[in-house]
Amino acid sequence: MTTYPVLEHRQSRFSRWFRTRKLRIALLVGAIETLAIVLTDATWRWALVLAAIVFAFYWFVGRKSKYDSVRQISWTAAASQLLPVLIPVVVALVGFFVIVAVVVLAVLMVAMLYLDRRA
Repeated sequence: MTTYPVLEHRQSRFSRWFRTRKLRIALLVGAIETLAIVLTDATWRWALVLAAIVFAFYWFVGRKSKYDSVRQISWTAAASQLLPVLIPVVVALVGFFVIVAVVVLAVLMVAMLYLDRRA
């Protein structure tokens, strides 16, 4: 049985094209923005401000727009802001757990050295 994609009401050719590629575009834009933050003197705070503005636009305008293209583009823009915002958080969490692991290992080594001493 052959299946054909369903055309939704008020959906343009651009909107259909964008809908099929929105996740890839969001990941690409997010990766480029993350690299720009890491490799230049741009700070994470500016990425956070930009992400808040883009997400607010998506929340208040994009979701309620009667134009499918605006919905798709605003969703893609909001999704692309996840990488630059979450990567520093993940790096900080991993760094914290590495520091905790090193401290725990150091305490264990000191305990092993102390318990190994000859009476």
